Amino acid sequence: MRNPSNPEEIAALAAVPDIERTRKLHESAKTRLARHPAGEAPDHARNSVVEAVVAEFQTSGTWPRDVGARAAKAFTDALEWEAERLALQRAVDVTDDLAHATRETLSDDALAFLGVRLKDILSTAREAAQTLGDIQSAEDAIRAGGDAVGAWSTLSALLDDYRNVRSAQWEFLTPQMGRLDVAGLDNGRKNVRQWKRDGHGHVMGFDPDNVPADVLTAMQTARYDVAYLRWIASIGTAYVPGSRDELETEVQATEGRNEVFYDDNGPLRGRDYSPIVTPEPEPRPSQVYAHSSTPQLDDSRPRPKPPTSNATVTDPRPFVPTY
Repeated sequence: MRNPSNPEEIAALAAVPDIERTRKLHESAKTRLARHPAGEAPDHARNSVVEAVVAEFQTSGTWPRDVGARAAKAFTDALEWEAERLALQRAVDVTDDLAHATRETLSDDALAFLGVRLKDILSTAREAAQTLGDIQSAEDAIRAGGDAVGAWSTLSALLDDYRNVRSAQWEFLTPQMGRLDVAGLDNGRKNVRQWKRDGHGHVMGFDPDNVPADVLTAMQTARYDVAYLRWIASIGTAYVPGSRDELETEVQATEGRNEVFYDDNGPLRGRDYSPIVTPEPEPRPSQVYAHSSTPQLDDSRPRPKPPTSNATVTDPRPFVPTY
């Protein structure tokens, strides 16, 4: 897992002890592996001793008595190094999976923390905006002097906090890449990125048709300014989605309002799409005509008597002799 630098994301992680604990556990495992000294594989260490002994024998003509002990010691020492390194690598992988699963499972708790932070930021922003009144720029605030200067400074400082909260929000809403995940195969990440580009996840009941153009652009690009902060603080419906499912519900509701179906006659907006029940038709009695005949299934028996007719045909002389 990556190390976050966003202070709001770090605070949200710290607010959920299990996420912070497993993240630090993974970081500790990575640090221990990085500090593990370099070494060689047991087979390579043993073979190095053997090669050195053979080279010495070729030069001196004498064979050392302790060659087996030396090779065995080199193999044993390298085996100990290899076992420790395998254990450290396994610890890195296991704690990575644990930290990933914990973050995915408890991300809703972190989002709840960010939701509280957003409320605090917007509450302070509303107070500062009330102090500013009709003042719309830093120059006007300086000319007005007094509390207006402090209010504008407060809004400018809150703007960074707001950006960090929104950035952290999308970090927790976006499914994290696991150790064995392959990029491009997870539709969940793609969907969240698209929802972010469309401007979702900022206000409840989001409807792009009812949002000012500059505000919608800020939502879609994350380029927030003081004017946007004043608007979002005054709207009263700003929120941090409590979960990925909650965000998806908002997206579906928005798309459902704007979705239009068509047939050959044009748009079907407002049409009732409830299932249409077709009543079962009444059975029609069979019709027997004067030229009808009873099928003869056995030629060895006499021809059966023709059925009694109960209907007449429009053409008294049909094209075929019998039906």
